[in-house]
Amino acid sequence: MAERETDQQIVQNFENRLRNVKSKYERFFIGLERKPPLREYEELVALVRGLQPQSLRNTSMRFKLNSLIAQFNTLNSYWMNTLRKIEEGTYFRDRNKIRLRDVDRTSTAPNVVLTQSQPLKNQAQSDGELFVHYRAARQKLEGELPKMSPAAFETMIAKQREQLLKQTGAKEIQFRVIVEGGKVKLKAKPIK
Repeated sequence: MAERETDQQIVQNFENRLRNVKSKYERFFIGLERKPPLREYEELVALVRGLQPQSLRNTSMRFKLNSLIAQFNTLNSYWMNTLRKIEEGTYFRDRNKIRLRDVDRTSTAPNVVLTQSQPLKNQAQSDGELFVHYRAARQKLEGELPKMSPAAFETMIAKQREQLLKQTGAKEIQFRVIVEGGKVKLKAKPIK
């Protein structure tokens, strides 16, 4: 009986440490921590190396340990790839952490999270509502409201719509707000 408790304690200890390191890495990736948890990570790697050759007598604990080691290997690949992207400057969430931190929860604008090249979902077609979406996206991305008034925005959209209707011969032009390359853009789609 004492061996089962020991096996269970070993597996539980490893699971707790894995959960702790995973949580700390996620906090680092979203910008809440300044440094990655390298010390805890190295301790976890040493623990994995010590556990792999060890044979547990309880098959259910052995299975659980093998599953946790596989989970660690998957997370390890994810962590290393994300750290590499951060070092190269291509990690997208890193650029948007300011936007996530500064979101005004009392805003009347819809609370949407934008990702690279992802359009807003359920976006209305009126120019007034388009301005609300544009303003919300700029505020979330840049942390401040755009200086353009709704009337100036609607005038700009009307001019662009008129030009595009002449160029494309379409019946209608639909606009959508997207974030591309870290900038808020309006994308026009001609409808024939």
